[in-house]
Amino acid sequence: MAIPTLEQKSRCQHGTRSRYHSGCRCQPCREANNRYAAGRRLERQAGNANPYISVSGARTHLEVLEGEGMNMRACSEASGIHYSQLYRILRGQQTAIRKQLAQKILVITPPQMSFPRPAQVLPFNPRPA
Repeated sequence: MAIPTLEQKSRCQHGTRSRYHSGCRCQPCREANNRYAAGRRLERQAGNANPYISVSGARTHLEVLEGEGMNMRACSEASGIHYSQLYRILRGQQTAIRKQLAQKILVITPPQMSFPRPAQVLPFNPRPA
C-alpha cells in the first residue's frame, strides 16, 4: 500500500473512513471506521456479504426509460444518482453496482406528459369597426 502524501491526507475530512484509510488514527476517524465495520458485519450476518449485483436489470430499465423519451439528466434528477454514472451503466462501462443503487434506478418512472390546452384563437378582423 502506498503511503499517502500530506496533500492527499488533507483532502479527506476528519471523522470519515477515507481519512482513516489515509493514515489518520484520531478518535473521530477510528469511530467512523468502526461504524463502517459494524455495518458490514451486520450485512454479512444478514446474508448480504456481497453488496454488488449485475447491472443488467438496471441497464434494461434505463434503456426503456430512454426509449420513452427520458434522458439521463432527467433520470439523474429523479433518482439522485449522478448522470455520468447512469451513462456508464447504460453504455456497459460498469459491470456491477450496489443493490441500493439498482433499487434507486428501478423505481424511476417516466413523468406523465401533460400537454397544455391550445390557446383560444380569436377571429382575425383586418378592418377595425
